[in-house]
Amino acid sequence: MEYLLNFLADYSLGGHSALAKEMRLLSRDYIELLAATGMRSGKESLNIKWKHIEWYVDIRTGKRYLRIWVTGKTGARYLIAKHRAEEALQRLANRELNRYHFCRHFLA
Repeated sequence: MEYLLNFLADYSLGGHSALAKEMRLLSRDYIELLAATGMRSGKESLNIKWKHIEWYVDIRTGKRYLRIWVTGKTGARYLIAKHRAEEALQRLANRELNRYHFCRHFLA
């Protein structure tokens, strides 16, 4: 798994065009998110929205977890993400925010 994650980090820096670069970055985050959550590719991953992602605190232990609500072929369920999922989600959020600011500036 570490080999794959290291490869993706290097792979995501390449690409010959702006679209290829964006797709490599997106692919890295998508694969890392699937691996860190156990989320199924397809229906579960395609239906996810920011509102489905939340911090959850276990009242018995006081530990904080990243929890993701998904729906798919076996119904709805919560996924508890490993810590590296937070990094992938943060990269996605930052790119989305940058795109928003660019579009807002460009269209103003």
